[in-house]
Amino acid sequence: MKIDKKNLLIKILFAFCVSIAVCFMTVSSILNTDHATEELQPKVIILKEHTVIPTRKSDIKENKATELENIVEERSYQKNKVNLKYPQLKGMVNQELQKECNELIENLVLEKAKTMMIEDSYQLDYKITEQTDSMISIVMLGTISLENSLYPTSALYTLNIDLEQSRIWKLEYIQGIEQIAENLIRGKDLPMYDLVGKRLHSDWQKAVEEYLKQQTIQSLSEDLKHFDLSLDGETEPLGFSYYENGKLHICISVPHALGDYVDIIPDRTIQAGQ
Repeated sequence: MKIDKKNLLIKILFAFCVSIAVCFMTVSSILNTDHATEELQPKVIILKEHTVIPTRKSDIKENKATELENIVEERSYQKNKVNLKYPQLKGMVNQELQKECNELIENLVLEKAKTMMIEDSYQLDYKITEQTDSMISIVMLGTISLENSLYPTSALYTLNIDLEQSRIWKLEYIQGIEQIAENLIRGKDLPMYDLVGKRLHSDWQKAVEEYLKQQTIQSLSEDLKHFDLSLDGETEPLGFSYYENGKLHICISVPHALGDYVDIIPDRTIQAGQ
């Protein structure tokens, strides 16, 4: 049988071209698939070491934990009998708000320290009482003993940061603040604590309840609107609030004989940020 060498050569060339085309299409398909896969992957922003937050909205909802364990770093100040520890925020998405909060805290703490005389004592420490995806509450607590004073007085500051709306959260933002005032004045057996977290003795609690009853709902409501630190220049609030385990705490100024401040949970149903 005679083989047509010309036709055989043509068939071999044709098969070779087909193989090349198939390989090219396969590679192209793989490249396109990789590119499409890359487009579907959420991009990330590194907020701080070991903290990676997806920016795609669906992934944010699925992975809300923001690993806030290291969101503050400690600063200290020591001079004579002044010994202060205070927090500085880090790793927040809103860097401008972070800077403003840090300046507010530092200025507040250090300006007070500058007024202390050599024999005056000023001790301050802090704790984070609420740390979630939506809220950070910081309580700064200490004592001040002036040279000529018989007893130390309490130093108290709190700062609540609404992470979802990127702002400092104040008590006045709560809806129905008049109801809170009414609960404080007319409420019985509300959870009341001293500044170290110890439940008030029944006699002290009754004394605080009588003190609150001396106010009207309207006047107390107005006072509550001037609670908490803010960025509007009101650096001497009438009182403070903070959140712990999702519950609102209100620190109301009382006579020194009652402890300077009393820590009250005015309504067990109020959650952080409401």
